Amino acid sequence: MANLRKQSVEARANKLRASLGMQGIPVPVDKIAKSLGARVRFSPLDDELSGFIYIKDGVPIIGVAAYHVYKGWRERFLGDLREHPGRWVVIAAKFGYIAKGIALAAVGVLFITAAIQHQPGKATGLDGALRSMRDLPAGTVILLGIALGLAAYGVYSFARARYARV
Repeated sequence: MANLRKQSVEARANKLRASLGMQGIPVPVDKIAKSLGARVRFSPLDDELSGFIYIKDGVPIIGVAAYHVYKGWRERFLGDLREHPGRWVVIAAKFGYIAKGIALAAVGVLFITAAIQHQPGKATGLDGALRSMRDLPAGTVILLGIALGLAAYGVYSFARARYARV
């Protein structure tokens, strides 16, 4: 059964590659080369395929961000602990998970925005997402909330180290 499923996925992938006129599987060659210390003079991500790659990366990031907000809001993090850590730790964890989710959502939105605008160079990590939030009308307030939330998540992390299920 698993072998048939694998063959089906491979067949669909081969059909998609053929319809796009691709010979092989797209690989971020420039990123691999740069991580090995090589100088790259071209970027294979400058073509139309780059938009697909960044959307493909942005959607799961937003999914993880939504899960963090959900886990914080519904206090699902308590299931990771052996015992109740106390009211203040729960408040810190709730605030921290939600702030972490908002920060990650900003990264995912930037990836998707870069893909839609066909500007892969604009897809940045957390630092770029936070810088772009700074430029919003209430950006300073948003950044302050995220900073306090991440600090609260740090407080929860200490409690999690003590009460975590092992």
